[in-house]
Amino acid sequence: TNDLNSAGKIIQNIKYEELNDRDKKRYSLASKRYKVAMQLYYYNKGREYYASKKYANSLDQFTAAYKYKNGDYLDQHVVFMLGQALQNNNDLKALDYYKEYI
Repeated sequence: TNDLNSAGKIIQNIKYEELNDRDKKRYSLASKRYKVAMQLYYYNKGREYYASKKYANSLDQFTAAYKYKNGDYLDQHVVFMLGQALQNNNDLKALDYYKEYI
């Protein structure tokens, strides 16, 4: 995650409005790839915790993955697993995520 965190800091420090058109396209692509990588990282960590029945830890990871929703195929899996983690923590908010999943 050190590389991802470093990339995130670089992306956040760039002033989009000051970029030329070509660099705006590059920035958009880099930003999208960053979100996808972060979402995948947190989703995989959440699955590891979930498989070990560490539901509170998995909830933290799935929540982090949810923050990086980006319109890709993984979004629906994150939403479902977030519902699962909440359900296993006896949290009724799970219903909200199951509704979003549907």
